[in-house]
Amino acid sequence: MKMTGFWLVVANLRALLRWERGSFEETLMPELPEVETMVRGLRPAFLGRFVERIEVHDPFLLQGCDAEEFERRGRMVQVEEVARRGKWVAITLSDHRGMIVIQPRMTGGFWLVQPPRGEHIRLTFRLAKPEAKIWYCDTRRLGKIQWFASPEQAALAFARSCWDGLSNESRSTILSYSKVAMRRSSRAAGGWCKSRRWRGGESGLRSRSPTTGE
Repeated sequence: MKMTGFWLVVANLRALLRWERGSFEETLMPELPEVETMVRGLRPAFLGRFVERIEVHDPFLLQGCDAEEFERRGRMVQVEEVARRGKWVAITLSDHRGMIVIQPRMTGGFWLVQPPRGEHIRLTFRLAKPEAKIWYCDTRRLGKIQWFASPEQAALAFARSCWDGLSNESRSTILSYSKVAMRRSSRAAGGWCKSRRWRGGESGLRSRSPTTGE
């Protein structure tokens, strides 16, 4: 059991190296970089635009709202902000019309051109002046779509379910917990090493001889 502590030190060192290289959050939460890329691509197409209507093609992904209500709320709304909250794409609407929150997970994504597989379209945003469409597709229907009445209501949901591995605060938290884990693992590994004698040369780390105790 004490040997486990030694390997925990090795694992934590590797994790810290990945963190220093800027890839720790990708190892921890693989969807985060993809969601950030989606948001950056959506902003120029969405920000400030009026959504004439929203078409729900797959109510299975909706949470807390049926398709009819979702489409009713989505008539002639203006997009005020497009942001990422953890693994969620958050689309804030002006005039206190609420917030649309979409979690793409591993198989969801947005299209600014006609998707090649129409059967994978789950949501269509029809923009006005000039007319355009933005499609949300999900090949395996793993994503979630919610409509919050206000950003404050959405913030409560984010606090319960989202952890942002790309934020500076989260990076500091990761580093703090990693250092604590390494200190604890080092003590456990140290106890294991003291119970054995280090021998140089090709033999490396060996246990004491069962007959001579050397």
